[in-house]
Amino acid sequence: MTRSARMTRADSQAQTRALLLASARELFLRDGYNATGVTAVTEHAGFSSGAFYSNFPNKAALALEVLHGIQAERTAELEAILSERSPESVAKIERWSEAVLQSGWPLLELEFALAARGNPDLVKEEGGRHARSVDFIAESIERLLPEEAAGTLPVRKVAEAMLNLVVGVAVRRIIDPKVSAALLVEIAALAEPFLRPAR
Repeated sequence: MTRSARMTRADSQAQTRALLLASARELFLRDGYNATGVTAVTEHAGFSSGAFYSNFPNKAALALEVLHGIQAERTAELEAILSERSPESVAKIERWSEAVLQSGWPLLELEFALAARGNPDLVKEEGGRHARSVDFIAESIERLLPEEAAGTLPVRKVAEAMLNLVVGVAVRRIIDPKVSAALLVEIAALAEPFLRPAR
């Protein structure tokens, strides 16, 4: 057996894994975590259940990886907006927030969290993801604060409060489609002076 043959099988498995993740992401965001089963994911991706279980131990592990990917992607988008520090940043944050609320991500997060609450390992993973979100918010606040304000604001507590607010708005939106990202945008607008480039 040649090295190239071994690599070909490894590449094939990596491709299968990527296609299963893409299939799961599409279905989870469209239909939610509870309504999407392993069979639906595999059939949508064009594979058998055997292909699934050779890559993932269960649906929860698959969903967690999907959530990691979505979180990383959306965080990178927001980080790019905040790094611009331009007068258009608030409008971009509004569009980003509305896109997130419409994406199916909030429902996926909520359903997965409820399903995972009885599993200590998943609860720990979820706690770690949320802590990373707080880290990102705190780091963003620190970068945007003027030097004279540094050290005077309880940044970590503010970051936790902001994440709680975002989660609250997202959950309300799941229940009531009329709930908008306006409150989040209004809060972002308060920071607009810090988003403008220095003269």
